[in-house]
Amino acid sequence: MINNYPLRYKLSIYLANNPRSFFILKLKMKREIDIYTSNIMRKKRLEKKWTQRQLSDYMGVSGIFINNIESIKKPDKLNLYHINLLAEIFDCSPREFLPEKPILEK
Repeated sequence: MINNYPLRYKLSIYLANNPRSFFILKLKMKREIDIYTSNIMRKKRLEKKWTQRQLSDYMGVSGIFINNIESIKKPDKLNLYHINLLAEIFDCSPREFLPEKPILEK
């Protein structure tokens, strides 16, 4: 019965029948490039011996946001504004937060 509907309806029906599946879909939202940039942020934060709270204060965001960025299980990710801000905070180039070569999804 589900096969006759377009994909968006199939997903809605699936989610309605499986309420916990939405969480699983959110887990898949973080891509390899997001994990890479968050790892660089974490590395630089730890080099300065800063807590997540200290970095969040410098960035003007919540501590929970920094925690979510550094967590693989949360969908939050850095955008270009954040990367630019981090480069200013850590006194480096925004390029340091990006890989030298493209990261292709598997």
